[in-house]
Amino acid sequence: MRDLSKDDDFLSHLLVEKLGTGTVPLFVHKMDSTRRLPKTDSQDLLQIIRRVSLAICCLLVVLF
Repeated sequence: MRDLSKDDDFLSHLLVEKLGTGTVPLFVHKMDSTRRLPKTDSQDLLQIIRRVSLAICCLLVVLF
């Protein structure tokens, strides 16, 4: 079984700390406090999520 703590920290950082808080800072507890997380622009991240979501929706329309 694989340790998911690194993935959890990364996704929590991106989805909660970068996108999910708006103007109010919100920080989540890190599973691995020694790991440095990448600096990301929230607008770039939001564009990626929109593109992936749109691609999934289009795929579902084609399949069904």
